Amino acid sequence: MAAVTAGYRNLDDATARPADPPNASHPLPQHNASAASRVQAVARGAQNAAADATQSVKDFLSAPMPQLSLYTDPFNPSASLSARDRLQLVCDNCRPWREFAELSAINAPPAAEVKRRVAHNLETFFYNYVVVAFAVLLIAGVLHPLSALALAVLLFAIFMLYIMFPEDYRVTDTFHISKPIKHVFITLLALLVLTVGHVLNFLFLVVCIALPIVLLHSLFREHDPNAAVESLHV
Repeated sequence: MAAVTAGYRNLDDATARPADPPNASHPLPQHNASAASRVQAVARGAQNAAADATQSVKDFLSAPMPQLSLYTDPFNPSASLSARDRLQLVCDNCRPWREFAELSAINAPPAAEVKRRVAHNLETFFYNYVVVAFAVLLIAGVLHPLSALALAVLLFAIFMLYIMFPEDYRVTDTFHISKPIKHVFITLLALLVLTVGHVLNFLFLVVCIALPIVLLHSLFREHDPNAAVESLHV
């Protein structure tokens, strides 16, 4: 009986004894501390990435925009340029083909230079790339003559209505071909050519051949990082 009483007394003492505070003699496990440090590192990385992205957007918005008309005027039917002026503009702004195809300048770019090199080469050799794309178009036209003929009909109509006769053309005293009529006619003709002449497949083939050539050249054509792009001229 005395032993039972002593056992109950010991149990009461153990129950009444206050528990040790968790941080007094039992520090946090090491894996919790390392996890917290990793979370802090990820948070700092996200903040730095957000700051870099914001700065990139600011630099892009503050950069001077190129004069896009220099690139679009030869292909804009509404531009007040003759066919000879358009051709002359392309020829004058082409870089020398020896420079364009210089094998010693072909080199893989460093990762930090990819964006700048591609942008520089696209601006420098823009009209060279246009000529390359036109050459691919001619080669594809030989392989697909019907689609090329349908596309030629559409381009000839655009050439006649917008370049040869850019002003309103008077047919009779009461009827003349105005620009809205030209727009409607070209739109209907384009829809007919694209659907019946399978021109979409033809153009897709041309793009699939010309685009990799342009991108690969602009990527691997080495340039002087400190050289400024020469301005195009009309």
